[in-house]
Amino acid sequence: MPLNDKQLDLDSLNTQQLNQLKRKWPKNLAVLVSIVDNRLAREKLNKPLLAEKLITDISFYLGGRDIYLPRGGTLALFLRNVRIYQAFNGRNTHELAMEYQLTTRQIDNVIKQVRETIRQSSINIENN
Repeated sequence: MPLNDKQLDLDSLNTQQLNQLKRKWPKNLAVLVSIVDNRLAREKLNKPLLAEKLITDISFYLGGRDIYLPRGGTLALFLRNVRIYQAFNGRNTHELAMEYQLTTRQIDNVIKQVRETIRQSSINIENN
């Protein structure tokens, strides 16, 4: 069923309607709203209902799909590797090894793995 803007318009609900809707949301959905709302507040993006709107959009797009989200450690490791790749200039392997407390061989392996990931996907993580 195609979605239109009216179906996603949380602004049209009064406070009571919005609270009733939120009470009926599955627990995981409510937790995601809370996580996003907290992040937005830390980023000083305190717009009313922004977290709910973002999670609603994501839910309509991904709802019912079985998706994999990496755990924090896996994601942190991937992001660290991307930062290493972006900082790599071909001559600074030793400096990167010192900065990230890795061996030069590990830095070489990180660069190789990220290059392979780029080749296999349309991810653009080149340093701009």
